[in-house]
Amino acid sequence: MRYLPIYCALILVLICSCEQEVQPEVDYTDIPAAFKVEISTAAGQSTNQSFLPLIGNLGYLDESKNTAVLVLSESVSAGRVMDVRPIGTLLVREANQLKHIIIASPLDTVLQLSQTTSFQEFITKNAGEKQIIQDWFLYRNGLGTTELVGWKDEEYALNLLEKKVKN
Repeated sequence: MRYLPIYCALILVLICSCEQEVQPEVDYTDIPAAFKVEISTAAGQSTNQSFLPLIGNLGYLDESKNTAVLVLSESVSAGRVMDVRPIGTLLVREANQLKHIIIASPLDTVLQLSQTTSFQEFITKNAGEKQIIQDWFLYRNGLGTTELVGWKDEEYALNLLEKKVKN
C-alpha cells in the first residue's frame, strides 16, 4: 500500500510522455513562390483502370482540369490542402487542348521526396524523375492520344498561377 503513490506517479509520467505533441500549422504565405493546392487524387491511386497508378498527388486549379498540379511527395489523402512550391511545368496537348501540369514540391520538409526547388535542379539532378513524369502523362490515356508540347521553368508556372488568380 505504501508504494501506490509512487506507482501512480510513474504511470502518470509515462502517460504524459507518450502523448504526441501537437505541432502548430506552419504558415508559408511569406514565401512568394508558394501556393496552396487541394489534392484530388492521392499518389498511388489509379486514374483509370488500364494504366499505372498516379506518380504523385494531383490537384487541379480549374474545373476544366486544363491546369493540374502534380505534387512530388509521399501519398496524402484526397481533400488535403498542401502548401507547395512550383519547380516546373509540363505542357501537353490532349484532344486539341493545351494542358499545363505544374510540377511542385511540398514546403513541408517531412513530405518532400527531394529538396529540389528550381527547374534547373529538376532537369539536372532529377532527370530520371522528369522523364518518368513526362512518360506517365504522355501514355496514361493510351498511345498517341497525348502530344508533348514541352517543358517550362518555375517562373512560367508562377505566371500561370497569377493568371488563374486574376480570372
